[in-house]
Amino acid sequence: MTFALSLISHKEVRFIYPILPFLHIISARPLTRFLPARAPLSRKATIGILLLLNLSLAGYASQTHQRGVLSVLHYLRHKHEARNNLSSYQSSSAPTAVLNTTVAFLMPCHSTPWRSHLVYPEITAWALSCEPPLSIPLADRASYLDEADEFYIRPGPRRWLRDNMESVATVSAAGSRSAQFLAAQDPKFKAAYRRPWPQNLVFFAALEGELTDVLRGSRYSECWRGFNSHFHDDARRVGDVVVWCLDE
Repeated sequence: MTFALSLISHKEVRFIYPILPFLHIISARPLTRFLPARAPLSRKATIGILLLLNLSLAGYASQTHQRGVLSVLHYLRHKHEARNNLSSYQSSSAPTAVLNTTVAFLMPCHSTPWRSHLVYPEITAWALSCEPPLSIPLADRASYLDEADEFYIRPGPRRWLRDNMESVATVSAAGSRSAQFLAAQDPKFKAAYRRPWPQNLVFFAALEGELTDVLRGSRYSECWRGFNSHFHDDARRVGDVVVWCLDE
């Protein structure tokens, strides 16, 4: 099974999880031979060290490494609840007048499980997508770039934000609110396909410098920052998880 799965271009460790029980059975006999009932202390210590090492790695991987991508979802959900004086177990008879919360995840796709955590229908969120190009002919798929690829590829996020988001003038800290409204309606700044700037921008710290340049002078400011990892093999996911909130 491992050999067959190694032949495909898309590989993930979870693909071989179904064979884990069989590996446990295969390893049982060598383990009992190595550690009989009256095994010497050195062998018991070896097994104990290996067990402790595995428990330490499991604890680090599940409780510390990349915890920011989950912590940020708790922050956004609780912020929405506090903003609307809601409970996580709000009854169906509660008032329906709830303020909307908008979120954008400027991250590589599948960085956070936001669809399963931001459960309130009044939370409108979107993330950079990476849907498979099912409608594109096979001959053209080699050069296909999904939305996340286009965001990070040269010349980088600055151009993507310029081409796909409303003008920064709509969230500018300068000028009156009426001027900002008129800028949002101006066809030079606003096209039908362009996304409005959300109340919450979520991104990795690796993107902070570019977003600072793009949104300098806007009403965005940092409202949350959470540790994510000490290291990462993907340069796009390096650093803390950061949330910038739009001052209203």
